[in-house]
Amino acid sequence: YDAYGNEIERIHRGLDGQLILGHFTDDTQDFAIRRQAYDSYGHLVEQSYFGADGKPMLGKEGYHRWHKRYDPQGHELEVAYFGLDNQPVYHRQKGYHLSRTAYDDYGNKIEGTSFGLQGEPIEDAFLNHRFRSRYDAWGNSIEETYFDRHDQPVLVKLGYQRVYYRYDIYGREVEYIHYGLEGKPVMSTFDDGQQNFAIRRRTYDPYGRVVSEILLDPDEKPLPKPKASKATKP
Repeated sequence: YDAYGNEIERIHRGLDGQLILGHFTDDTQDFAIRRQAYDSYGHLVEQSYFGADGKPMLGKEGYHRWHKRYDPQGHELEVAYFGLDNQPVYHRQKGYHLSRTAYDDYGNKIEGTSFGLQGEPIEDAFLNHRFRSRYDAWGNSIEETYFDRHDQPVLVKLGYQRVYYRYDIYGREVEYIHYGLEGKPVMSTFDDGQQNFAIRRRTYDPYGRVVSEILLDPDEKPLPKPKASKATKP
C-alpha cells in the first residue's frame, strides 16, 4: 500500500512461494501481479497485469494496462486500454480503445463516446459511437438515444435507437419503451435470456413493491409469458 492506504500492488504466490495466476472476487482477471496507480485525489487511474514469469501479460479482454482520467468531482471522464508494447489496443468485449464520458452539473451521465486506435470515432460492440441521456428534475433517466460515428441515429445491438422511461410521483418506473429509427415502438433483441418486448408497464402497491408487470408488442398488444423450463432429471 502507499502512504494513504491505497493498494498499489497485489501478488499471488503458491505453496512453494512461486508466482501463480489467480484472482480475488473484486477482479475477474487472472494475474500473478497487479499494479495500480492513483491521482492526487486518490482516484484509481491505472491498473496493469503481470504473469507468473513477472512479465507484462495480456488479460482475457486483450489488454495489459488501462488508464483513466477523472474530473475534480470524481467522475470518470476517460478510459483507455494498452497492450504489451504500450500501444493502444481494443477492449475485446466493449469494442473500443478509448471511451469518453460527459456529465451535467448534477453529476448525471449525459453523453458517452467511443474511439479507435488512432483516436477516430468508431461504433463500439454495442453498435453505437455516441449515446446521450436526459433526466427529469429528480435525476431519473427519462431518455437514452444512440448515434453512429457520423452522428446519425443508429439501432444498437439490442434493436432500438431510443429508450424512454416514465415514472410515478414517487420516482418508480411505470413505463419503459423501445423506439426504432422511425420513432415508433420496436421489439428489443435481448440475447441473454430476457424476454423481448417493445413496452413494459408496471404498477406498485402502497409499499413500493411491483404488483403487476405487462410486456407489450409495438401495437401495445400483450405478449405471452415465456414458458417455464422443464426440470431435468439428475
